[in-house]
Amino acid sequence: MKTQRPSLSPVMTTKLAVTGIVTLIAGILWSAGHYPGGYWPLRNFVSELGWQHHSMQAWAFNRALTVSALLMFPAIWLLGRRLGSRVSRAAGWAGVVTMFSAAGLGFAPMDYLAPHIVLALSFFGGLVLTVSLFLRAFMSRYRFTDSPLFVLASGATMAVCTVFLTIVVSGLVVFLKSDVKQSELGSFKRPEIWDIAILEWCVVGALLVWVLAVTRELKRLAR
Repeated sequence: MKTQRPSLSPVMTTKLAVTGIVTLIAGILWSAGHYPGGYWPLRNFVSELGWQHHSMQAWAFNRALTVSALLMFPAIWLLGRRLGSRVSRAAGWAGVVTMFSAAGLGFAPMDYLAPHIVLALSFFGGLVLTVSLFLRAFMSRYRFTDSPLFVLASGATMAVCTVFLTIVVSGLVVFLKSDVKQSELGSFKRPEIWDIAILEWCVVGALLVWVLAVTRELKRLAR
């Protein structure tokens, strides 16, 4: 007699996702509270919480980031399966890659600038792609009134992340055109155009709200 493989359920993935959100928020609050010289979202970027990885404050944030991303991706992947189209499945797998990029940032903080930038771009770019594909898959089968939270959260996440990604890429272009050598990356100073720390925090907030919207959409589809 064949035994069925255990499968992910909306209830299970929702619990994992909510646990991931709580883990990330707890890691952020603890790390910000122990940040040398004080931490302020209007001045400091999210990634700065994981800087100087030898400190306990940075270790806590980096581990929270990795664990939370791994806890959130099953819900995103499952929604891709439950919406039942090629576009939604592609969105689900894009979401997996995106969240694994976020998890990787916990092992490549700003101390390791080159891999950090690659993973960060993969995360922000992947997030825009994931959310846009999900929104397209949703709107091809349902109406706005079927799940307004999901549509609004998707639109807000795409907008904020696109603006932030555009600014980051602009700063990188300026940096790459400069005379900074590879050996001088350790003394990297962010361009003035990057002085928009609060926008990165808006991306994080939008992502967490979007993940909650994903779990709610899973619950709706399971009825």
